[in-house]
Order: sequence, then structure tokens, then C-alpha cells
Amino acid sequence: MLNDDVLTHSSHNDWGLYRNARFSMAKILKKEGKHEQYLHFMLEVCYLDLNGPFNCGGIDDPDILSEYPPFNPKEWYAGNGDCCPGIKHGQ
Repeated sequence: MLNDDVLTHSSHNDWGLYRNARFSMAKILKKEGKHEQYLHFMLEVCYLDLNGPFNCGGIDDPDILSEYPPFNPKEWYAGNGDCCPGIKHGQ
């Protein structure tokens, strides 16, 4: 189900939702003891966090996307270009 979610979210430029689905996948991998795969997913989540993912709801109009881009590191997490607190504190 999460695989379907990531495909849908990426095709709609919903990168915040994509990030959340990948984070959920990482937590499952951790519970299954698949530590190398877990690390891969968590690195992807951190990369997305640092680039400021937003949800565009499938909008592909260039004028709207130039004003509300799918990624904006300067606006993400109070402009800190930081990972979400759950990632920083190991939750």
C-alpha cells in the first residue's frame, strides 16, 4: 500500500506526503531488522527534509509552480533547512 502511495504522491508533486510515506516505510524496515535498507530510506527522508518538500496537489501549471514550488529549502521548517524533529531526535 505504501508503494502505491509513493507512486501517487510523486506523480502529483506531493513531496511532503511522499516523504511521510517513505518515513513510514523506513520504520517498517527497522522493525523487520533490515538495517541497511532502513538507513537508505532514512537518508532519503533527510535529503527530502533538507530540500523543503511541499505538496502541489497535482498542479502542473508552470506559473503556479514558480510561485509555489514543490521544493523550497528556504521556507521549510521555519527556514532552517533542517530535518523534522522526529528525525533529529530518533523517533
